[in-house]
Amino acid sequence: MCMGAIYWANFKDVYYAYSSEEEQAGLGTSHVYAQLALPREEREVQLQHVERQAETNDAFALWIEKQQ
Repeated sequence: MCMGAIYWANFKDVYYAYSSEEEQAGLGTSHVYAQLALPREEREVQLQHVERQAETNDAFALWIEKQQ
């Protein structure tokens, strides 16, 4: 989610102190990237799509409207 937020926010630069190779506390991103490289059905975390309710506001349409 953090990587998605970085791209959605249109950041041009991100600064960090530790690379994936240097992390030691289990908080690095190497495991995340390894998981993303797997086919979806083999990943540890399974994403589950749910249908929106018809009466739910369309978040994308609201966002586009707000930008105009």
